[in-house]
Amino acid sequence: MAKTQALDENPKVQQSPNWRWSLAEVAWIFLLLFLFAGTPPPDAGESHYLVKAKHYWNREFCKGDLCLEAPEAHLVFCWVFGWRTKFCSLEATAWILRSLAWLGFAFAWQRLSSAIAPQRFWSILSAGLMLALLRNCHMSRELILVGGVEAKVFAYVLVLLGMGELVRGRWNWA
Repeated sequence: MAKTQALDENPKVQQSPNWRWSLAEVAWIFLLLFLFAGTPPPDAGESHYLVKAKHYWNREFCKGDLCLEAPEAHLVFCWVFGWRTKFCSLEATAWILRSLAWLGFAFAWQRLSSAIAPQRFWSILSAGLMLALLRNCHMSRELILVGGVEAKVFAYVLVLLGMGELVRGRWNWA
């Protein structure tokens, strides 16, 4: 009994990461992102980014379009994600990339949130609050885009992961 009480009072034991809880939180945040931004494609940025990516991999697609024939400003995005358009429709590509982005964003948000406030389910609450602010505050959805797929969505995943490592004091990982 005394040993159990000593373990319960030890803050290190209470805050030890449990990967199952973390996975559940990531799944709930992913669901929140889907409910918030799971509209049919195209969403913000997709009508430009995905079409440019498809044209990058298939020059016959919309050949002669001035916008698509312009020099590529998003070369990394087109190179990394555009090849999917060779095998999938633009709509299917949008859903695949959205799912990857939402999963990465949910994982990164949970990691950052658990580093700041290590209590269970606070990451879900903070993600819900962030989404409510995105919906109701002027211009904020443009700053952190969780709807359509474009390069900055994946960049935010990396930024959030880096911030989580900074909070944990792992400067070399950040």
